[in-house]
Amino acid sequence: MSSLVNATLGHRPFNRLLIAVAGGTGMRSLARYAMGFAEPGAAVRLVSIVGNPRVLFPTLPLSYSDWHDAHVESIRVNEAALAEAKKDIEGPNLAPETELLDLSVHGSRAAQVLGEAVQQWDATLVAIAAHPRATAGGWGERLDPEDVAAMVGVPVLYVPSENLKSDVAAPSRVLVAVDGSETAMRALCAALEAVPHGAMWRVVFVVDSVLHMHGWPDDVLTRDGRRTLDRAAAFLKAYGRTGDTELIDTSADARDVHAAIALDADRWGAQLLVMGTRGRRAATRWLLGSVAERTLRSASRPVLACPPVDVAVGGAE
Repeated sequence: MSSLVNATLGHRPFNRLLIAVAGGTGMRSLARYAMGFAEPGAAVRLVSIVGNPRVLFPTLPLSYSDWHDAHVESIRVNEAALAEAKKDIEGPNLAPETELLDLSVHGSRAAQVLGEAVQQWDATLVAIAAHPRATAGGWGERLDPEDVAAMVGVPVLYVPSENLKSDVAAPSRVLVAVDGSETAMRALCAALEAVPHGAMWRVVFVVDSVLHMHGWPDDVLTRDGRRTLDRAAAFLKAYGRTGDTELIDTSADARDVHAAIALDADRWGAQLLVMGTRGRRAATRWLLGSVAERTLRSASRPVLACPPVDVAVGGAE
């Protein structure tokens, strides 16, 4: 089945895993969780991003003693976090690489610097963590998941930092949102290959009531959804996974597609949400579809987001 997926959907095995955090925070827990998605024998690189103090005061020289000392201490903390995580996951057949990305040297935003590192190392999966925007501090090193997904051009496994306060268990309930696109199907198959056996699966297709144009019979809008779910069910069966599929729609409680997916995930108790980053729906940004962008921005649980095949193969420009 794996060879069929690779040939038809362009899925690349998760055999080069890049794990990145800002400021070293959560690296150990994120590394443990992300390793559960990597193929046996995968190459692993741990990356920590150090902020640039001049983001706060652009005219202040980096040589200014107080800022210089704080910057040096930040580098030390990041290096210690990398060393701890490396020691925690390394083994006889795994020798993780480590890399420190100092924004005061690179002079770019965190997502852009990480995107360049991903392409240079040819990662096939990027795992990141980020603090809630309301509490995020630091020197401009925050990794916004929607920005990272738009930059790196490969699947992104995003784990909100509040999920990393303790070790995160492998997901046992996986919700996949599909929209009829090959991108969504690729995301489903990537998750089916990466998530360990034993998890329960649920695949949903959301019918947006806004698209119920006057004079259109409802079955015109639901027919594609049912065909898509039938195809998803066939993938579940082929991979030997247990799960169900369901056609859901927007409502007073969930007025748009993003809200309907989030509500269903909450009600079902999903521990991982899987989706494509651009499908058939109109995009509000150049690369990310509006549903994927909003899901990543407001996620309260881990999200695996896969880009279109053309972007994944060629990389983000």
